Amino acid sequence: MCAQSQLDDVNAFFESPHDNPPRYVFMLTAYLDESFQTGDGYVVMAGFLGNQRSWSQLTSEWKIALHPKTALHMNKLRWPKGRDRHKLMLEKLGAVPRGCGLRPVFASVRIADYRSQLKRPDGVLSNGYFVTLVALTQAMLKSLPKGERLKLVVETQVEYAQAREAAISVLQKEPEYRYRGRPMLTGCESSQKCTLLEPSDYLAYAILQWLIDKDSIRARNCAPILRGEKRLGGMLSAREVKRILTFKKGVPI
Repeated sequence: MCAQSQLDDVNAFFESPHDNPPRYVFMLTAYLDESFQTGDGYVVMAGFLGNQRSWSQLTSEWKIALHPKTALHMNKLRWPKGRDRHKLMLEKLGAVPRGCGLRPVFASVRIADYRSQLKRPDGVLSNGYFVTLVALTQAMLKSLPKGERLKLVVETQVEYAQAREAAISVLQKEPEYRYRGRPMLTGCESSQKCTLLEPSDYLAYAILQWLIDKDSIRARNCAPILRGEKRLGGMLSAREVKRILTFKKGVPI
């Protein structure tokens, strides 16, 4: 993706919907660990929140830090045993979102604890996507300056589309998250993997590795993206998950 097309994407995200454009955009990615299918793994949803200026700055600085690679796909990186193969690249990339003024946001849940709360373990809420999306979006909406608006941009993941639509619908209807009759959450768009989503891919992957084994080579090499004091979000407890599933307010994430 060339520099101009990246800027065009940034502008487009901030210009729609035209009747209620957002001032802040959140780019996010969801990760499920290898043990997800057995019911005892983690779901991590994470990304970065920022205004148009911050995202425009990232488009050029991220490419510079990534060079000579042209794209970052964390789940495709190879990790030779005992070698810090990607340490330098990840160190440089980890500092970029922070330097651009983007705020990291995340929510994670352990699937074994989460599924114990469900009446239908095979339903739309069973994969953890719904509760993590609701939790981190609530956290962001509560932190927005009065009168500001938020838009979500997610990596295209067809299997989670129904859960995503349900979460957005619930949050847009909540009186707490409306201002002058309009939802503070203007909507959600899906996008193919691109430069703007690569930082969230890195962040979600780093948190997942820390949850699996914080002393592993992957967790240590991914630590730079976790540095800083401005993170918003956290690991959901069983009580917090239950509050979300019953659509109660005040999830203390």
